Amino acid sequence: MKRSLPPEVQNACAALQQKLCIREEELETPGLLSVDALLQCVVQCSASWQPKPYLNLLLLYGGQGGAAKKMQEWRVHADSLDMINDPSEDILCIKGCLLTTYMVKCVVRYGTVWMSPACRSWLCYMSRSTYGRTSDEAGIWGNDYMNECKQGNDCALITAYLMFLCSTQVVFYALEQPMNSLLFKFPCIAQVLQGDRAHRVVCHAGALGASTVKALEIHYTWPEKYGLERLAFSRKDAWNVFESNGTTPKQLAEIKGKWKCGNKLMPASAEYPPALCEIIADVAFKVLLDFGFAWEVCMDDVHGS
Repeated sequence: MKRSLPPEVQNACAALQQKLCIREEELETPGLLSVDALLQCVVQCSASWQPKPYLNLLLLYGGQGGAAKKMQEWRVHADSLDMINDPSEDILCIKGCLLTTYMVKCVVRYGTVWMSPACRSWLCYMSRSTYGRTSDEAGIWGNDYMNECKQGNDCALITAYLMFLCSTQVVFYALEQPMNSLLFKFPCIAQVLQGDRAHRVVCHAGALGASTVKALEIHYTWPEKYGLERLAFSRKDAWNVFESNGTTPKQLAEIKGKWKCGNKLMPASAEYPPALCEIIADVAFKVLLDFGFAWEVCMDDVHGS
């Protein structure tokens, strides 16, 4: 279902369509502009935007948006963006990058933006052989002429911009990838994380109901205790859950561009288990409470009750 665009985004799209002499449908074409040109357009168009902040949690590359849905169940504002739900939410197209920037500006002070970009071209065990990507400075860009590798690089550059935007707005962010993802070594990502003194935690999602051990590496700007207290599940924790249930973790194997988990084909970026979604929502809400929660950001039918 297509999302209704805010007036500011609609106006920016119309202005860029005229300026660039492109058709309306090309606003949703990924890679139409170089990433440098895209970010320049977005920064210029959004400089005057001052939407009233209302979101407590925003998921970017959010898939099914489980954590946002959980927070909405608590009658608190949250949202999720992902191209799988609407092509206009693709961060690599003009419309999607404008919309994402606008939505980040709608996050309240001390709110949380949770980012989980596509990991395929950054996985350390396949990056070198498939994409020519290595962990050193010279090789981290990989074979940029390969479309998937270039999209990964462009996505990383835009993600770094959004992380920086969060920091300027006093908004917390978390960046999630499979453990040892080379994305964390990409220069602009690494520089922003270092500048924001981000913390790191490893969460083995098998301890929370995932069908695989699923080691996730999360870099976040909440105070360190929030991640360590709620997200630090070890490999042993995951195995204990499998043993107590009398099951064994399924193995992931790539088959023709998709991942096979047991007998089931699934996208490379698998959905979070419900327990992990609840923890993400709960931590984001707890941070708001601890840092001074403004009740006007609750949904209208709760406000004033």
